[in-house]
Amino acid sequence: MLPSALKKTHDAVFVVTAPGFEERQAMMENELGKENFEFVFGIHKSTTSKEEMIARGLYDEEKAKRYDRAGKAMPLGHICCSIAHLNAYRAMLERGIERALI
Repeated sequence: MLPSALKKTHDAVFVVTAPGFEERQAMMENELGKENFEFVFGIHKSTTSKEEMIARGLYDEEKAKRYDRAGKAMPLGHICCSIAHLNAYRAMLERGIERALI
């Protein structure tokens, strides 16, 4: 279960996941309790490509390299996961959530 101290200090709890990870999702429901959080979904990397992400305007390789301290592009899995984080932040803004545990 989710510790009460975390519940008290956060307006929401989001668990980042992607389609295809149902076993992990069931484990999180069991560990934290279904009523204590909500899933936010990214994209499973096996269902897309960097080229598709660029074409959809979801990723800019040159910008990623500029912002990375080592000048490296993001791996596809990181891009897909970052979409879930974006969705969590979007939910926070849409619902007026000030503090969330992600």
